[in-house]
Amino acid sequence: MFDGNKLLDFLPTELEGFPTVTIKWSGDSNEFTEDLVLKKQRMLYYETTVIATLESEGETPVTVEFKVNIGLVEKPAPQAYGISQTSRTGATSFDVNAYNAENGFGNKFDGGTNITGRTFTRFSGLIFKSNFTWGTVTADFYLFIRAGNIANVNENHLTQEGDKYRVTGSTLTSWHESSFTRIVYNNTDKDGVIAGEQLKGVLNLQGHSAYHVWIIDGEGNITLKHTGTQPAFEYVIPAGGYIIVRGYIDGNAGNSGNVTAAVLGFFQNATKVEILKFEVHNDYK
Repeated sequence: MFDGNKLLDFLPTELEGFPTVTIKWSGDSNEFTEDLVLKKQRMLYYETTVIATLESEGETPVTVEFKVNIGLVEKPAPQAYGISQTSRTGATSFDVNAYNAENGFGNKFDGGTNITGRTFTRFSGLIFKSNFTWGTVTADFYLFIRAGNIANVNENHLTQEGDKYRVTGSTLTSWHESSFTRIVYNNTDKDGVIAGEQLKGVLNLQGHSAYHVWIIDGEGNITLKHTGTQPAFEYVIPAGGYIIVRGYIDGNAGNSGNVTAAVLGFFQNATKVEILKFEVHNDYK
């Protein structure tokens, strides 16, 4: 993916060895402005055409077409899939048919049909990527995280206790999206410690036994997989790392466990993730 959605910044305008030749670029007007700035940010893999027109005085212009992916997912299905907390996919097996029925995760720029009450409206810019086998499907999986599901631990949330830095404060409890998933990012250079009982309060959880907990360090290693938060357990959120708590293990009567099954399937199958961060398109803010 190209920075700032500006493809033109990364394309040549001259032809090496032919000083009289200039190159002008154009693209699909549904996808690009005249300056080849993306009009919208597709999340899933999407190929479009850009055209190079080579011109030289006194010569007939020559055009060459190139295919370019403008999605954040770098490969097409079945090599790669983009998912989110709202994806209809099983926890223990990746159901391709159910996934396709919802076009991934209801992103409007990818032709998705939003799941009622679970619309993917605001993108945080954060993606967890990993390659693994999910049931019978082996692929690159990209887990897109919505804005409103993440809270930051900053320096003012840490209190030193001997050689430990304990996460304190209640400012992490404001959640803006309907997904049960809760993510806390340690935005400091210190490991933060938080007890299970406090974690329950900070994340506004309704109980201890009904949740999955994962911890990822700043390098993408999954250092902990817990079923249920343990009240007396000291959870350590590594500097630059994340603690992720997926909602009810068995779902509830209204969603039959499917709403956050994508999150469960992703982190239970992955052993290491690549942490990707992108500038967010205005339509996702």
